[in-house]
Parts: sequence; structure tokens; C-alpha cells
Amino acid sequence: MRAELEEYQPLTPQLQHRDGETWVAFMGDALAAPGEAVALKHPDHTTAYAVVVAHPGARRARLWAPQWPAWCAPGVSVEATGKRAALG
Repeated sequence: MRAELEEYQPLTPQLQHRDGETWVAFMGDALAAPGEAVALKHPDHTTAYAVVVAHPGARRARLWAPQWPAWCAPGVSVEATGKRAALG
């Protein structure tokens, strides 16, 4: 148990799992409000954007995009933009 505590790494904002047409992302303290845009960041690809459609709890956001990039996968970084989404 002590080793687990010493090796603890705080969860960073990232995609966690796909749920139908949406992705659930851990946002942490930077939780974006419904209707706000969230940047999907991958070091090898152009930044893509999604919109927050719901909060399932535990500092997580349900994200939707008209077309998800093929590179979206658990662990991809997400970042709140602080701007209203212009999707749809």
C-alpha cells in the first residue's frame, strides 16, 4: 500500500473512454461548462475541438464532435478553451 501511495501520479485532463457518439474525459479542476469548447491535443496531429454536452460527475465531461479524429484514444490530452463552442 505504501508503494502505491509513493508512486501515485495525479490524473491529467485526458480522454478516458468512448461512449457511443461521445467521449468521456477527465477534466479535473478545469472542468468546462456545457456548451464550451474543449481542445483535443495530440503531439503528432493538428488540434481538434469538441463540445461539452454533459457532466457525468467526478470532474468529468461528456464530449461530442461532428466527426472524431481517427487518433482519438484514451489518454489523449484535453484542455478547456473557455470559449463557447461553434459546433452544430
